[in-house]
Amino acid sequence: MLPHPPPPRVLVVGGGLAGLAASIEAAHAGAAVTLFEKCPKLGGNSAKASSGMNAVLTRAQEAHGVVDSADALAADTLRSGGGRSDPALVQTLAESSRAAIDWLESFGLRMDVVARCGGHSVARTHRQAPRSDGRASNVGMDIVKALHLQVESMAPPPPQPLPSSAADALLLPPPRRIKVVTDAEVKQILRATSAAGSQVAGLRVKVGDAVRRNEGNSTHGNAHASSVQEKDYAGESVVLATGGFSHDRTASSLLEKHRPDLAHFPTTNGPWATGDGVKMALDAGADVVDMDQVQLHPTGFVDPSAPDSTVKFLAPEYIRAHGAILLDPAAPTRFVNELADRHTVSSAIQSLPHSSNSAANPTPAPTPTSAAKTAVLLWGVETASRMDPAVLGFYVGRRLVVRHDGGAEEVARERGWDAAGLRRCLEEYDAAASGLGVDRFGKAVFPAKLAESKTFYTATVTPVLHYTMGGVKTTPTGQVQDATGATIAGLYAAGEVAGGVHGANRLAGNSLLECVVFGRIAGANAARAAAAAVENGSGGVDRA
Repeated sequence: MLPHPPPPRVLVVGGGLAGLAASIEAAHAGAAVTLFEKCPKLGGNSAKASSGMNAVLTRAQEAHGVVDSADALAADTLRSGGGRSDPALVQTLAESSRAAIDWLESFGLRMDVVARCGGHSVARTHRQAPRSDGRASNVGMDIVKALHLQVESMAPPPPQPLPSSAADALLLPPPRRIKVVTDAEVKQILRATSAAGSQVAGLRVKVGDAVRRNEGNSTHGNAHASSVQEKDYAGESVVLATGGFSHDRTASSLLEKHRPDLAHFPTTNGPWATGDGVKMALDAGADVVDMDQVQLHPTGFVDPSAPDSTVKFLAPEYIRAHGAILLDPAAPTRFVNELADRHTVSSAIQSLPHSSNSAANPTPAPTPTSAAKTAVLLWGVETASRMDPAVLGFYVGRRLVVRHDGGAEEVARERGWDAAGLRRCLEEYDAAASGLGVDRFGKAVFPAKLAESKTFYTATVTPVLHYTMGGVKTTPTGQVQDATGATIAGLYAAGEVAGGVHGANRLAGNSLLECVVFGRIAGANAARAAAAAVENGSGGVDRA
């Protein structure tokens, strides 16, 4: 008996949640996986996610008495998408949500807290409870760490001596199948033509000496490479999981091309979010959808020590989900339903009559409409009690949030507001909450009351570039399509790099869900396609 034959090869581009999910599922389906990440460590924007992940019919929802369904999540997503979402993609997202959270929890996570975020009809955005050791806990980082550990457990071992006999070969275990190459910038999708037609053949990757020495043996960052070289990696399938382009300030900026009016807003995204996957897919013949649909999240923290920073911490949506309100900085008055969808709330902030605040603006913008305005996020002890105290302490320590122990009068004094006006605003809000009706802004859900709070928290917030709904066009099975609607053999995409799910506006909690659902689907299907390509002799240009 011979050793195990070489398995089909799947190449995954991007080490965020979608890429990790795709890698794990492709490996479980029998493929040898190489995961490329251009940064020194895995995680991407997934590691920064803070509000949670949507799912329906879950253990946590049942414990909290929440009645929900896949159809309800699909309906909320389609409504938020404004008629642009692909119903088939949305239905796959919703129907797979319970399995997605069960899959995550199989790696030791516990998503016990549920919140009703903006645009949702019920509480379904899941995150973990505060840590027992008092350390700050971030849902995106915790998910990435859990999957990172799983990937590490599936990494190939150091090279072993060849077996001296067939009997020794029988003792060798099946190979562990995920290699990780960090500090690796993928430059091109390689194609090959055979009797079966055009097929993905691999990737051209810019790597350095340190990367090549460590590839496959570490998912941690490598030292700065002493030299850089382009290297071709062969594979029968490629999964793009490179994220979006909300930080694309490059010469080929997709923001400047598709939304120049938003290109000068600050962003919550890391510098890696430059649309690499979309650009490579276009070069490979892919079609794209909704590229002009770019989301402004309404609440990025304005850091008083760096008010003009072009990168901002996100003020998580769960703060409003647990009862925070938004006030006009010029006067203590509300102006929007805080639990409306992100587009609605961001537009309301941008429509405030006060002039643009330099604390919210990045570098000078080409037109006045590209300048972000500010609002004040305010909450009391009832909302604070539902937050992770370590996370709240982090925000206060960074001076992103101010704690006011002197009540509403102290808030008014420090904000330059009329104290009686602030008190009146809070009392009107509580009266609407007590009436269990709909207030003048259309708000029907009031998670907390405010007027009697002895301690308040405030933060200056501004709309920020947060997510790009557009991207590569895909099928519900994760296959990338060209302009004719035909699929490109061997090419898959998942996560923010793919368009069609969110339409005109993404709901809070649907990004992590999309990464898990379509990452798993793309990974498993890429492995099956790679196996078929090997069997047909149509893949892997260096397989001879």
